[in-house]
Amino acid sequence: MIEAVLILLVPVALYLPGHFLGGSLVLKGDGWAELALLRLSCAIAVATPVLLALALLRWYRTPVLLGSFVVAAIAAWTLAPRGARPGRRPAGRWDLALYALVVASFSLYANPAEYVLKDRDPGVYAVVAAKLARTGELFTRDGLVAAVASFHDFADGAKHPSFFIRGDNLLVPQFFPGPFALIGVGNLVGGTWGGLYLVPVFGALAVGAAFLLGSELFGRWAGFLGAALLATSYAQVWWSRYPSSEVLTQFFVLAGLWLAARFLRGGGGGTGLVAGLLLGGAIWCGWTPFWPRSRYRCLSRTISSSGARCGGGLT
Repeated sequence: MIEAVLILLVPVALYLPGHFLGGSLVLKGDGWAELALLRLSCAIAVATPVLLALALLRWYRTPVLLGSFVVAAIAAWTLAPRGARPGRRPAGRWDLALYALVVASFSLYANPAEYVLKDRDPGVYAVVAAKLARTGELFTRDGLVAAVASFHDFADGAKHPSFFIRGDNLLVPQFFPGPFALIGVGNLVGGTWGGLYLVPVFGALAVGAAFLLGSELFGRWAGFLGAALLATSYAQVWWSRYPSSEVLTQFFVLAGLWLAARFLRGGGGGTGLVAGLLLGGAIWCGWTPFWPRSRYRCLSRTISSSGARCGGGLT
């Protein structure tokens, strides 16, 4: 019973740093829509490096997660400016439009995982995230692989379907570690379906970020039409039902660009910091648009190998 309560407190604790930090980044003229996405974006920006560190260090467990997020919340509350804040405008039609878009998008995407096969990308993300939530460890020391290694040499770092082998028995999952750490929270809180539904949630939030980014740069109607087209596009619907890294990366990029635009328009240092965290988080999820495929694979392998040396060597 106590463990179940602690698990349910994880998303609350994860949100708290964003609540305090996001509330301090409000600008004059912002409404409830901006405030809500500011707080959620800040929460995800702060939580991602924490989740990654705990996964790589083999400390991805409920008490440690709760303690880490509580410490982050206290730090955010302490460091957040407490001066007079700009007045928010009353809730209006554009706030309702954003909420309607996000809710409608989620209802469209809420049929996740058309297939989950272990040797396909969605299977890798789903299985590794579930294992991370269950054991608290991202890497696996496999006794069967060690037994085979006694008479069959494995090339160190060689890639096999969905994983690399380091040494004689350490299995390092393919791809960047960010999606495993994020989807693992869903698995921890809601089991298999919790992990699968995390991607549709990010898909809907990405639509909201697209709305606010477009509004910031080109006006409300442009933001609304762009977000509506994104929400209903075939690619967006497909990838938002697919347990993979693309939609997670999309949210980090869109939210990061929105915060970056606000920073350039006088948002202050805190806004710039959160923008940097979000755009940096995109790389941990597998940011490919500006990377040639060969360099992307090289970076992915480097991160996996570095993580294995960091976390796999701990006893």
